[in-house]
Amino acid sequence: MLVFVLIIYFSVCLIVGLYVWLSYHIKKKYLNFILENSITLAEVKKINTQYHFYVLISYDERHTYDNEKFYEAISCADYLIYQLQFTKTKIITEINKAKYNRNHIETYYQEIKKIEHFGYFRREIGKLKKDKLIKMEKELFNKMILRPETLYKVKIQLILTKMSGQFVKRKEQIFLANQIEIFIHDLNQKEGNFFLNKSIWDAICRVERGKVTNKMRFFIYNRDGYRCRRCGKRGDSNNLEIDHILPISKGGKSIVGNLQTLCESCNKLKGTKVIRY
Repeated sequence: MLVFVLIIYFSVCLIVGLYVWLSYHIKKKYLNFILENSITLAEVKKINTQYHFYVLISYDERHTYDNEKFYEAISCADYLIYQLQFTKTKIITEINKAKYNRNHIETYYQEIKKIEHFGYFRREIGKLKKDKLIKMEKELFNKMILRPETLYKVKIQLILTKMSGQFVKRKEQIFLANQIEIFIHDLNQKEGNFFLNKSIWDAICRVERGKVTNKMRFFIYNRDGYRCRRCGKRGDSNNLEIDHILPISKGGKSIVGNLQTLCESCNKLKGTKVIRY
């Protein structure tokens, strides 16, 4: 009985294997014939060489916060505006590439539509089935059509985690080219390092302030011995604050060398003055 079952099993495996082998070689025969003899596919290749479309580079942004207060205060638009200070030239290039693609794609599709005729080959098909040839030719035709991106967009994703790195929640937003161009226009309106558009300046300040992570905050407290650098008052994270020596409003950055520990009273007294205690 076991021998009989084994014979049946190997027979089925042999038949299935033979079927797969034959299917592969038959498909390959049809494919080779189409690639060598299809008049339509040859025309597609010719048209494709006459058009150049750009591949767009993504500048999506993803940032993680471990401080819920900053996470809630900073919007995806704020974060994009901040990053555009450094990426706007590159993004403008990508927006222009998308515009170029958009301006030329319709002409390209019109040319493609003119040659959309199937079943015409350079030599006789012989014993090959014409309906099968046409079906495969259409599939190859659709794969060969160029489909460049014509809309540029940037996705901003902000994530809140615990200090341990455990995920809490996220928010994200997609910005289209016209929105991005408005932000860039407003960013370009400045005198020296000061942005004339208040909403732009506020967005940049919020993001810069949000760079002080909880890990950085406790590092600064520990470095300063959990004491106010001005009055020496000892405290903890509930009654001590992180001060920017060079205020953000004057171009200060959220880096360790520009941060110091102050108590609430001394921080208010210092205000926007540049003082390292």
